[in-house]
Amino acid sequence: MRRIGIDVGGTNTDAVLIKNGEVLRAVKAPTSEDVTGGIIAALSALRAEPAGQGDVDSVMIGTTHFVNAIVQRRSLSPVGALRIGDPVSSSLMPFCDWPGDLANIAKGGVWSVEGGHEYDGRPILPLDEDAIRQAATEMRDQGLTAIAIASIFSPIDADHEQRAAAIVADEIPSAVITLSSDLGRIGLLERENVALLNAALSGLAVQTINAFEAALHQVGINTPLYITQNDGTVVEAAYINMDSGLSLAVVYVDDDMMVMENVVSGSGARYATVGLEGDDRFVWWTKGNEGFLQQGPDGEEEFVHEACVS
Repeated sequence: MRRIGIDVGGTNTDAVLIKNGEVLRAVKAPTSEDVTGGIIAALSALRAEPAGQGDVDSVMIGTTHFVNAIVQRRSLSPVGALRIGDPVSSSLMPFCDWPGDLANIAKGGVWSVEGGHEYDGRPILPLDEDAIRQAATEMRDQGLTAIAIASIFSPIDADHEQRAAAIVADEIPSAVITLSSDLGRIGLLERENVALLNAALSGLAVQTINAFEAALHQVGINTPLYITQNDGTVVEAAYINMDSGLSLAVVYVDDDMMVMENVVSGSGARYATVGLEGDDRFVWWTKGNEGFLQQGPDGEEEFVHEACVS
């Protein structure tokens, strides 16, 4: 088993070739502004010697690119922030505790509507779907496609966030929607801030992954690309859009390949394994630039990997 590991840092891009646990070669190249150039330089240097040549089974990439984007205030998408919690949450609005310069870049607009839940799951007020649709229309007119939705106590009951996401997706088909209930815990502002950051990085995530794939193809490496997760494991997904309208995902987990087909989802894109049921069934669910791998019967799935960040 021959694998390449790449660490894309803010200053340098490091690459190593490993065979059966043994490091055969290691190189370093300056990280380029477009990311692609630095990876190509590192891979070219890695494969310049005989020890680095030959086929590889997989490539794993880890990067500080997204953290650097926040620290350096660059490549962030303006975010449409939708808060569900009027009238009880209006005293502290989205972005209220952000550094001013960062908020000026990421704050595309703030909308607040009635809804949300109490700590025991009881609705505070019915969800104002008309107000959400109006907010989505205004977001669309402003050209916003990165959307973050946060509702009071949504980790207890995410129904209002999920319904809001469906309405926004209906009005803005190209929207990349982040739900706070998928990322954070009970505290509203902390959870909302995570969702806002995730949404602000969504455009950069697409560009970065595309750059990774382009770099591999340019040096002649056509093998599964894995992205490191927060827990140190890796996951890879390739998507196939068929002319018939069927969308498939080919997901690799620890070198096992699973073919999945697109299924109904209230939020994000959801894929389930073809022809497998019960404990053998897997679900790959993507929302924004994050993915979740679950296993188990329909409605009883348990997480295998959470918060897979691209």
